[in-house]
Amino acid sequence: MARDYKRCSPNVVYFPRTVNDRWMDYEKLAMPILLIWGKQDHTLSVAKYEELIRKLPNAAFKAIHAGHYPHRSNPGEVNTLILDFLDKN
Repeated sequence: MARDYKRCSPNVVYFPRTVNDRWMDYEKLAMPILLIWGKQDHTLSVAKYEELIRKLPNAAFKAIHAGHYPHRSNPGEVNTLILDFLDKN
């Protein structure tokens, strides 16, 4: 993973700060959405997820003890969250 990060463009770290998401009409996304965030994620702030939760009318948010790739570090926990979410929806 570190090797892949070194090979990518140095501008990739600025991508989340420069992309304008005003084109998205979040209120119209009525389908159930699950957002999973790793509490030790130093790349994506929990504030961005909280902002999305406020905008999305039917979203669930789960913060777990993981980093930026919770599906890699905690696959069992993430799979359980996803399967539970799918069962409920």
